[in-house]
Order: sequence, then C-alpha cells, then structure tokens
Amino acid sequence: MIKLMKENIVSTSDVTKQFTTVRKTVKSNDCVFIFKNNTPDMVLLDFEVYTDILKEIDSLKEELENAHLLALAKERVANASGITYTSDEVAEEVRGWIKEKEQASDDNNELSMTM
Repeated sequence: MIKLMKENIVSTSDVTKQFTTVRKTVKSNDCVFIFKNNTPDMVLLDFEVYTDILKEIDSLKEELENAHLLALAKERVANASGITYTSDEVAEEVRGWIKEKEQASDDNNELSMTM
C-alpha cells in the first residue's frame, strides 16, 4: 500500500540535485511524491510496485467484465422463452445455412455460365 508520508515527499529541486538519494528512497518506500511549489506534481514508483499495480488493474477489469457477463446471463435466463439448444444443435444449424448459401452460389454461377 502506497502511503503519503513525510519520508517519501521530495521537491522537484531535490529530484534534480539528489537523484541517487531519491532513487534509494523509492527503493525503500516503494515510491516518492514529488512536490512543486508545495503542491503534489508527480509520483515516482518502484518498477515492481508499478507492475503490481498494472496486474491489479487487469485483475479488476477481468472481475468487472465477468460480473457484467454474469448479469447479462442472468437477464437472459430471466427473459428466456424456455427453448434451449446444445452447441451441437447450433453447429448443425449453421452448417445447414452454409450449405444452403454454397448451393445458392453454385446455382447462380451455373446460371450465369449458361447465358
């Protein structure tokens, strides 16, 4: 957990003049808050902390997407007509549509060749 503490607050001039010291502070405290004119300006993070934050964001995005999909599935179940199909039945139906489309295309090609 990143906390704003006196030990990890530095000024922009300190960063410029004493980067090695600031870097050591980042390594020991995970980050430093850089202030400019007594106002927060930037945060300098340890790379491992940064990658952990990105992983957490990705995990939260996935959880949010899963929650959305679950809500959508529950809505569909609630509004379902009672008719369900297996994946094999759907695949067979799609194969039939493809076969019909191919046959219609072949018929059109034969028709245009005879003209």
